[in-house]
Amino acid sequence: MDEARQQGIFDIKITASGKSHIRKFAVAARIVILTGLIISFIHITVTLIRLIKINPAVYPNDKQLQIEHTLIPYYLVIYCVFYFLQMYFYWQVTRYLRKGLNYNDEETFNKAFQALYRYSLFGVISMTFSLLFYTFELYWHINDYFK
Repeated sequence: MDEARQQGIFDIKITASGKSHIRKFAVAARIVILTGLIISFIHITVTLIRLIKINPAVYPNDKQLQIEHTLIPYYLVIYCVFYFLQMYFYWQVTRYLRKGLNYNDEETFNKAFQALYRYSLFGVISMTFSLLFYTFELYWHINDYFK
């Protein structure tokens, strides 16, 4: 059992072609991360402009606007924390994959899967949170429409 533990559960051999594809994946993933961060900053900026520009006091009868204006800052902060952590772990995946391949270090390569798990975990939390928020917002829109 100790011998199997030292060797790992199973051995994986990566060909030169496989290494090339993993490196291409790492580059593409980093482009996705950077693009996602840019989109996130634009989303934050647009939301903040909307919060500043639209004054709910001007529309005292619009409860949806008042609730939305109250909840959006909290949603935005929570969502951004989860999103930025998710992107950090995704960046770690690419870092560990590339470093593990460059130095033929299986421990570092395996850390990529740990980071991928964390990325997925924060992704699920982030998507669940967004689903709840947008379902609530949809409910308010439908409710407002049928009044």
